[in-house]
Amino acid sequence: MSIIYRKYIYFLKQYTTFVFVIIMKKLQKNAAHILEVKNRLGIHVRPAWMIVKIADKYADTDVSIIHKNKIINAKSTMSIMGLAANFGTRLVVTANGDNAQETIKELSDLFERRFEDDI
Repeated sequence: MSIIYRKYIYFLKQYTTFVFVIIMKKLQKNAAHILEVKNRLGIHVRPAWMIVKIADKYADTDVSIIHKNKIINAKSTMSIMGLAANFGTRLVVTANGDNAQETIKELSDLFERRFEDDI
């Protein structure tokens, strides 16, 4: 093998690794999950506020909720309440940013706890 060929192969391996790392970092900064409203009262003021509280906790992460072709900012209580999400409604929650995975995990846990409603 010639020296030029070896350098080319070395460069290609390094470049491929670099591109792979960038792609993985991009993928780690995005997350999405389908969440179902499990409490009987649906999402009213208090659950909406709880969602906003978690979304605001991660300032560098954009959190959106998709329902019936509407995409809303999860950092707005009024927008969340405007979805009129009742019991059994499925929402797609997306997060983009450095803490996307943690945000989705916390929101998923909140939905599983039924927004701590005892009813």
